[in-house]
Amino acid sequence: VLKGFILNSLSPTVIVFWIGVLSVMSIEFGYHTGQDYLFFFGPLLATTLSLDLTKAWLSERLRRWVTPTVIRIINLVLGVVLISAGIRLIVIGY
Repeated sequence: VLKGFILNSLSPTVIVFWIGVLSVMSIEFGYHTGQDYLFFFGPLLATTLSLDLTKAWLSERLRRWVTPTVIRIINLVLGVVLISAGIRLIVIGY
């Protein structure tokens, strides 16, 4: 659980996301004091942490049901959905 949480937290996309949130928050909302940042980031980080821990906990519980056959079926279904959406976008766009 801890390994996955640390790996997700150090992902470059997560870091860029939080830099973007901080930038928008400073510029758009006028947050400049430590109390403003704490008021904004406290609940946000608590929610993010609890959701990440819930996902990690659920992934441990679902591990026994995710077999290569299930992964193949999920990939097939999602592939069909993505191809169908792409075709729909092409048809609508032209």
